[in-house]
Amino acid sequence: MKTWLFTLLCVGALVLPPQSCEVGLAEKNAPGDMGEITPEREAAALKFVELHHSELRDLLNSLRDADRKQFTRAIEDIFRVSERLARIKSRSPERYEIELDLWKANSRLNLLIASLPMAEKYDAAMKEIERAIAEKQNLQLRLLQSEERAAQQRLERVQKSIAEAKKSNKDDIARQLQRIRKSYPPAQRNEQAGP
Repeated sequence: MKTWLFTLLCVGALVLPPQSCEVGLAEKNAPGDMGEITPEREAAALKFVELHHSELRDLLNSLRDADRKQFTRAIEDIFRVSERLARIKSRSPERYEIELDLWKANSRLNLLIASLPMAEKYDAAMKEIERAIAEKQNLQLRLLQSEERAAQQRLERVQKSIAEAKKSNKDDIARQLQRIRKSYPPAQRNEQAGP
């Protein structure tokens, strides 16, 4: 009976939305909005869990037998996270590592909270939860700092473009006027006007 209760509590932990700061990439998809979970998607989600949070694998296997609807919802959520992280990885490997660690920290924290009612040593369990919260907050800070660096780099590129545009502004005007004069010289204009 204790195992069943733990499984039910952890189901809630699996489907809770992550509390990360996901700056600029927040995706608010409702569960079930990505279509039917195919065997390939299920396998991909389970492989992701195996690689990055193996503690969930057994829980998901238990959930598959106990409550297929909740299992499907958990697989959808995990698949969605893995796809989002893959997109991030292609754009920013540094951000990917932080986001992946943040997902793992959230997942671990959710499991710790879900298992709290069965904890034999409540105070020790709460200390572990406190450490997990601190780790999560540290990762959120790292993510924000990464975003700040990226924003600074973008700002520097824009400022450089502005300086170059200001510097070459007069030359660009002269070049464009010269091209126009070449295409439409004064003699042609007078001839085209006619009598």
